[in-house]
Amino acid sequence: MKWAVEGLREQINRSKKLKMRLASTRAVVAFALFPMMGAVSPLLAYPAIAGRFGEAGWSSIAVGQSVGSAVSVVIELGWVLTGPQAIASAPHSERLVIFAVALRSRLMIASIALPLAVGVVCLLEPPDVLAAAMASVAMGLTGLSGTWFFIGLGKPGGIFVTDALPRLLAAILGVCAITVVGLGLEAFAALMIVGYLASPLLTLLVVKPSWGVIRHARASSGVLREQLVALVGRGASATYIGLPSALIQAFAPSAVAVFAAVERLMRLGLLVLQAVPNSLQHSLGKARLEGRVPQVIPSIITLQIASGVISGALCWLAVPYAVHLLFTQRLSVSNEVAALAGLVVLLTSTSRGTGLVLVAMDRLSWIAASGVIAALGGLAVIGPLAGEYGPTGGFLALVVAESMALCIQMVGLVWVWRVGRVPHSEAPHPMRSSTPIG
Repeated sequence: MKWAVEGLREQINRSKKLKMRLASTRAVVAFALFPMMGAVSPLLAYPAIAGRFGEAGWSSIAVGQSVGSAVSVVIELGWVLTGPQAIASAPHSERLVIFAVALRSRLMIASIALPLAVGVVCLLEPPDVLAAAMASVAMGLTGLSGTWFFIGLGKPGGIFVTDALPRLLAAILGVCAITVVGLGLEAFAALMIVGYLASPLLTLLVVKPSWGVIRHARASSGVLREQLVALVGRGASATYIGLPSALIQAFAPSAVAVFAAVERLMRLGLLVLQAVPNSLQHSLGKARLEGRVPQVIPSIITLQIASGVISGALCWLAVPYAVHLLFTQRLSVSNEVAALAGLVVLLTSTSRGTGLVLVAMDRLSWIAASGVIAALGGLAVIGPLAGEYGPTGGFLALVVAESMALCIQMVGLVWVWRVGRVPHSEAPHPMRSSTPIG
């Protein structure tokens, strides 16, 4: 009888473990699929844009999106970096307050940053200035997205409803506008603005914070310091993540079309890879509360390196054919460019793992330092390299920047590990001090 009871218990435990693994697998797939849908949306329009408006049209949209991507990082105000783990580790009563503080702070930044993005695009003088300026506004609005909130909750379904779906519908309507109806490139950019603006509005409808919480939410000094450090890191990295196409437009305009095409596909692949750290955010927030962060560090970094190796190799092999197909055989990609893009994927995937751990350790200063140093290195070499070697030089600059960022973060991890200053579960999260002030 005792033997039968023990066997039954073992079966129940195995069943529970299997269910947990299936749930984890579903979460990773969902975190990959839903953000990818939002990112693939503009990709659906690239063949139509290139086919109807040629390299001039595609370059205009690419420059606008490049500037807007950088601006979106500023508008995010670091909440994408620190928010998920704050939400995961916060009591239910504090989550809406954190959301409200983030919303108010980002709206304030957006009111300043979006007009500046339009001004920068006008200074760069792409072939279609109006379409490029509108594309920069559309991409800048992604900084208001609430995906970080749903990542912290561990609920990828919220990302689909509030972000992926409106972007996908906007892209489909945009393609119809320029192909079926025959409207100009500005019509496509306008519809993208509508789709990207719908994302934060739908997030409000799903999260449902009360007007009182939004109106009275204030960021404490601790929150402001935390977000300032996060913004420095994110903002600095934007110069080599979001601005390469715009910078190459200034130094080597003829290289923009090929560089931007490969870079867009590479960023799409990196967005899919983001599913792995996204799925870990919720559990890492819990590990932080329980003081188990040191135990999970090796597995997180190993997982990120493995996914980077596999994805980098796929990028190297597939990008030339994908560009050839998507851009209606108007662009060709060299093997050197494809290989360097794959190397960027590997470096970025690895640094995401180190960055994730540094956030859990409350060591945002190392992330900020890595972003600043990488930005300085990338800015110093991207112009000369792109001018001399074209798209190959542009990707060499990205490799230099990502390598510098990873090295600084690795130094930070080693330092934190050796001095033993890993935060304990009782340590309050700085964002927890954000309370409504009446």
